[in-house]
Amino acid sequence: MTEQRWVKNSVLLAAGRGSRLRPHTDSTPKPLLPIKGRPSLDYLLEQLSKAGIEQATLVTHHLSEQIDSYLQTQTWPLATRTIRQQSMHGTADALLSALPVDNPEPLLVCATDYIVNDQFYEEFLAFHESHVDGISVSLKQLPDHELAARSSVEIDANMAISRIVEKPAAGQAPSNYSANLLYVLPANFRQYLLTVEPSVRGELEIQDAINACLQQGVRARGIVQAEPQEWHPDINQAP
Repeated sequence: MTEQRWVKNSVLLAAGRGSRLRPHTDSTPKPLLPIKGRPSLDYLLEQLSKAGIEQATLVTHHLSEQIDSYLQTQTWPLATRTIRQQSMHGTADALLSALPVDNPEPLLVCATDYIVNDQFYEEFLAFHESHVDGISVSLKQLPDHELAARSSVEIDANMAISRIVEKPAAGQAPSNYSANLLYVLPANFRQYLLTVEPSVRGELEIQDAINACLQQGVRARGIVQAEPQEWHPDINQAP
């Protein structure tokens, strides 16, 4: 049977405290920080719906009750639900908490604090449907000095990815392409999440699960997209 390429389900990672954005995130979770008078989550859900996503599961933790309340008081163009990560042990643990024992379809996984143009997710999902590999990765191109705080991918001239290196040591990055926290992952990816060991930071990372998947012969392909912006107080001002 041919593997389904159309992606309709998503997991949105919304558990983090947003330490870099304090004090704003002391009282407001990152997905609810305002952009021109509207929570950033509004834009994300609208963009995902426009791209063809039908269901969004938000993994929450910090100030989770605010996100729950907000979702319950709004009408959305796609189905939404929340699952609270009991303790924050990294992105792989967050995703694992949202997946059933058998997830039979591919899914989109993304951050909830990216500020991007309206075509960003449409472009990414159209890219996934254009190739035959099981994993798609959104990439950005970064200068050498920024890679140590991000990730770097080992990639060939055809944009096939063989490895993701999280926070590489200075001079050890395999390329200047860094992975955004935006992936399409294959059905039954849960089995690879279960193999992940804690990183040097003590966290369970999605990138390690992807690497385990690649080692089993699943292929990944990347698309270079505009670097997402990060929220800042001035972005709430009207144009």
